[in-house]
Amino acid sequence: MMTVTLRGHTEKVETVKLSPNGQLFVTTSQDNTTRVWEAANGQLLATFETPNVWGAEFSSDSNQIITATGYGISQVFRLVTLSDVERMLTN
Repeated sequence: MMTVTLRGHTEKVETVKLSPNGQLFVTTSQDNTTRVWEAANGQLLATFETPNVWGAEFSSDSNQIITATGYGISQVFRLVTLSDVERMLTN
């Protein structure tokens, strides 16, 4: 079993979830951010501003994250790869 240290949040972490495909983690924190990490090495891949966030879940295909806030608002973030961006730019 490997241990990975995730550094970036500045306040208490509320949620840590592993993606269904095992490649990513999502964390939420009292610092009002949701962060996406590479599971293999703990590299920070993305940070989303999410005020009053208290939870997050991956979609079953690991391509989206839904967050929930204390304000009763949910946000959906679609995760894209570099090849996704290249494909969008060429179409």
